[in-house]
Amino acid sequence: MTKQDLINEVADTAGIKKGQAEKIINTVFNAIKRSLSEEETVTIVGFGKFGVIKMPSRRGWNPALKEKVIIPSRQKIRFSPSSVLYKEIHEKQLKKRKKDQASSNFVNYHK
Repeated sequence: MTKQDLINEVADTAGIKKGQAEKIINTVFNAIKRSLSEEETVTIVGFGKFGVIKMPSRRGWNPALKEKVIIPSRQKIRFSPSSVLYKEIHEKQLKKRKKDQASSNFVNYHK
């Protein structure tokens, strides 16, 4: 799903114009970006949690120069799905897997 797909879905579901939906989506995304840039955690109940974690500096290898290098510390954005979202997706995957297994176990004796 692209940003435009999301805008279209919000507009259709809410019964509003696409321009209004785009403004809403942009406002939500900007609020999330601002909070993350201030190293705040963004929690959306029933969906998940966005946060910033600090990755420490570490030793690495530059294969082009064939020498050891120090990779500087950095910040990384992390998303953790809520238990509700996790269960919903996991259940769909289990149902699909069971359906796939049932169809693959089918033996046609009437060829």
